[in-house]
Parts: sequence; C-alpha cells; structure tokens
Amino acid sequence: MPRVDDSWVKGILKHTIQEKQEHHKTISYSQFSMYQTCPLQWKLQYIDKVRNFMPSIHLVFGSAFHTTLQEYLKTLYNVGPGVADKMDLHGLLRQEMGKEYTKFMVELQGEEFTDQRAMEEFYLDGIAILDYVRRHRRKYFSTRGYELTAIEMPIYHVASEANKNVFMNGFVDVILYDKIAQKYVIYDIKTSTNGWNKWMKADKKKTSQLLIYKKYFAQQIGCDVKDIDVRYFIVRRKIPEDTMYPIKPVSEFSPASGKPSVGKVASDVDSFVKHAFNEDGSYNTERDYIAIQGKAGKNCKYCDFRDDMERCPRANRMK
Repeated sequence: MPRVDDSWVKGILKHTIQEKQEHHKTISYSQFSMYQTCPLQWKLQYIDKVRNFMPSIHLVFGSAFHTTLQEYLKTLYNVGPGVADKMDLHGLLRQEMGKEYTKFMVELQGEEFTDQRAMEEFYLDGIAILDYVRRHRRKYFSTRGYELTAIEMPIYHVASEANKNVFMNGFVDVILYDKIAQKYVIYDIKTSTNGWNKWMKADKKKTSQLLIYKKYFAQQIGCDVKDIDVRYFIVRRKIPEDTMYPIKPVSEFSPASGKPSVGKVASDVDSFVKHAFNEDGSYNTERDYIAIQGKAGKNCKYCDFRDDMERCPRANRMK
C-alpha cells in the first residue's frame, strides 16, 4: 500500500488529511471487499493473522505502472505537455519494476517468485500501453479546463457512524478538478491482462471501491457527493490477434455512483463495522464468521485457505 509520503496533494486538500491515532482501528476497501466475499477469509487474515502472501509479476507490474503513469500526469499538469511528452517513460517503468522486484525479493529472503522472461514480457506490454496513452493523452487526460489536485490522495475518515473508533483508510490514485463543471474526478487505475468484460463491470463488489472513495473523500473535504465523478482507467496488456474489431489497450468505465449507489455501499460498510468490531474498535472475536464459497466455488479459487481443511473445512463452506 502507498504511504502518505508517496502522496502529492495540492493546496487546501492538504489540510483535510487527518493523522492516524493509535487507538483507531483502520479498515480498507480490500478488507471490506474480502469480508463481503467471505467473512471467514477476512477473520483468518485480519483477526487470526494467518497470512500466506506471495507476490507475483502482476503485482510488480501493477505497482510500477501506477507510479510511472502518475509521474507522467504530475509532469503533464504541473509542468506542461511538452516536457511530459519527452519523459523517458520506458526507462522509468523499467526502473520502477526493478524496485518492486527487489523489494519483494528482500521480503522473501531471496526466494524467486517470477523470472526474467516474465519481467521482460510485462515490461514490453507496459511500454506499448504508455506509448498509446501518450499519443492519445488529449482524449483521456485533457489539460484544458482540468487541473491535477492529488496523486495518492490519503483517505482517512470515520468508517461508520455506528463506531467512532473505526476509520476507513485508503489512497486515491488520481484526482483531477474539472474547472468548468466544478467537479472533482476520481480515477482508479486498473492493470489487467485482458481488460474488464461486462460481467466484471457489473460486479458490485469490484466497482464499489470508487464509491467508497467517493463517499469518504466527500466527507473528508466537506462537499456533496454529486460534485464528484468517478472513473476506472483500465489498461489491458494483451490484445487478441484474431479480433474482428479494433480493441484499444485503454478503456474507461464509470459505474453508477449517484446517492442511492453510494448509500447502498455505506449501508454495507455499516454492517461490516457493526458485526466485526466492538465499540472500542477492537475486533469482535465472539461471533461466528461463515465461509462463503460462492457459485461453483468462485470465492475459493484464489483464496489462500482453499486447501486448508483445518481452518476452513470444505463441508462448512456455504454457497
């Protein structure tokens, strides 16, 4: 996860960022999403501290691509298009991928988790995407009427009125301000192998991330949610060679994010906080956390505990 030190925040927004207090318990979108998917998985990871994290080339690439694109946008809006378009984005992406790889190798004490071939493949895919973004930047990131207000904007706000000791904590990838419409535009950058299909776009668990950021960003800076738009900026590494229609490596998607949609997510967060935390912010260890495998075992497919029959017996998993 990014740190506050990684953030670039303009002007008055800096003064909306709270300092974390020791007695606060924090949750994130990823925690909320995990709980919504399978409460037992959340309990095992966050209450019991059973973690079997293994990095991947996808994580290395995703983090490095985020940083590279964000550096390009900072230069584009703060210095100018001429300088931004001359940036060595290829070199920056390679450098950032190297940093991420080295970081994880240190954490794993030298245990290999990817190889040179995969690193090179992902790097070449990345520079193709960056070249496309730079050629079409006016379509995706216009400098006319827009200003950059934040990169990795920290979100830190009481998660639910039901518990003042639990805070939503996160970082928003990019925030622009539309000076004509007088609205903030929140972007979340998603790297993907094949892009998002219609089922992924319809998955409320997947698209609720920006609704959560919209809700808490509005509360944090004191504006109405109607004055904030949200967009997923989705990049895909692979384009099918035999496709009948041209497919772009970049797409944008704005989920329904009006007050009813934001209200539904807020209600779900309230339920999470009420069930998983005590009034003092400590974890609720007295209740049962059920395992939900989902249709055709979908939830178990990438779960670290799918083969752990002691902690998550297959017979106890609910559909």
